[in-house]
Amino acid sequence: MGGTAIWRAADIIIKKGKRTAAEALEVAEADIRFDDGRFVVAGTDRAVDLLRVVTIARDAGDPLDTDYAWTREWMTFPNGAHVVEVEVDAGTGEVNLVHYTSVDETPKKAA
Repeated sequence: MGGTAIWRAADIIIKKGKRTAAEALEVAEADIRFDDGRFVVAGTDRAVDLLRVVTIARDAGDPLDTDYAWTREWMTFPNGAHVVEVEVDAGTGEVNLVHYTSVDETPKKAA
């Protein structure tokens, strides 16, 4: 449930951020796309990063803050497992990810 609420709240924040980024970049909101933490003017190299948009919006009195309450539509009992293999350098303590595998068995919605 938390993951879905975060995902949907992020969509709201991106939508608000596109409006702010469009104003900052002086382009139409429809020309803004969100890509890799930046609001980019489509077809150009013009962009503004998320943290800058957050600052602009906050300073303008229209912060990107939001929340989203999501209620599950049906009960699920997913099962899954994650296995991680790492190597630790005994001398430096540096940890390197060697392999990561996950499986998830999410039940289908009841008819």
